[in-house]
Formats: sequence, structure tokens, C-alpha cells
Amino acid sequence: MRRLHGVFLALMLMSQCGCRDTASPAGSQPDSVEPAAGESAAILAAQALDTSLPQAQRRDAATRMMTAAEPDAAIPSMHSLLATSDDDSVREMMAKRLGDLRDMDSSPQLIEAMGDSSTRVREAAAHSLIKMLGRDYFFRPDDPPDLQRAAQDRYRRYWDYIQGNPYMLETFRERNQQLRREGEAALRPEQE
Repeated sequence: MRRLHGVFLALMLMSQCGCRDTASPAGSQPDSVEPAAGESAAILAAQALDTSLPQAQRRDAATRMMTAAEPDAAIPSMHSLLATSDDDSVREMMAKRLGDLRDMDSSPQLIEAMGDSSTRVREAAAHSLIKMLGRDYFFRPDDPPDLQRAAQDRYRRYWDYIQGNPYMLETFRERNQQLRREGEAALRPEQE
């Protein structure tokens, strides 16, 4: 079901961005993970979901999408890849990147990803939620499923509580954006 949904989503994204043929010649690999001029997050997400492409090309498209100059524009595409990609590594990358971006509105998608079939995806989603929400409900990706669901439900209830309190939600958003800016500033080379 996930594959069919992914193919449908890829076709929909390609039709929205006006791209017809996203496949590169077989075996060709780009020299860089930087997005090419004019490559939008939607085009790259469509390539990452296109199961007719080799797995390496799909991973490369997902990586290029994450390094887009304007990461906020790529967040909806990251949600799509997190939910529908058939590649565990891509779903894990998306869960980690959403946490790095500290996008509070990604919390529901990350909570859902805690139920993923891949241990690495579940772990990345939980770690991202801990970073953003400041709470550790002791979700362990290797625990029995009933313990995982219980921790996932605690995160879901806490997210619902935050959403029900506009002041708290805005405070969390502001704090996460401040931490994101500080993290980005730390990564930039020092100006001389």
C-alpha cells in the first residue's frame, strides 16, 4: 500500500511541478548533492518517490531536497517522504532533518513515524520529538510494540495539550526557531 501511495504521490508532485521525465540515464550519478538550478523540493520529492528509478538515484534526490537553499519550502515534501518512501534510509533522513529544522508543525508526522517498521526511523523520530518538545517519554525503538505504542500515545496527548494552549504553542515555536537560528549560525564559517 505504501508503494502505491508513493507512486501516486510522485505522479501528482510531478504533474504539479510540470516535470515529465525525471529519470537520468541508467547508472549516471550527479557529482554533487547540491540542488541544481531550478530544482524545486516538489521535483526532488517526486524523484525520491519514483520507484522506477534506482534506489541510489532516489536517495540522491532526497538528499538534494534536504540541502535546498530554503529548507522551509521543502518541509511538506519531507512529510511526504517520511510517510510514503519505501526506503528506510530516506525516511530516517527525513525524520532527522525535520528535527534539525525544529519545525513544531511536524510533530504529528514524527509521532506517526514512531510506529514505522524500521527501528532507525522510529529512533530518529523519537529523538527529533525530544529535541523539539523537550520531553522524553522513554520511547525505545527496540521495546515491545505495546510499550512503544504507550510512549507514542503519551507524545500524542502532550502534542494535543500544546496545541490546545496557544500561548504554550507559540512559546515552543519561538524557542525552537531561536535554537534553529543559533544552530545554523554555529555551522556557518566565521566571517573574517
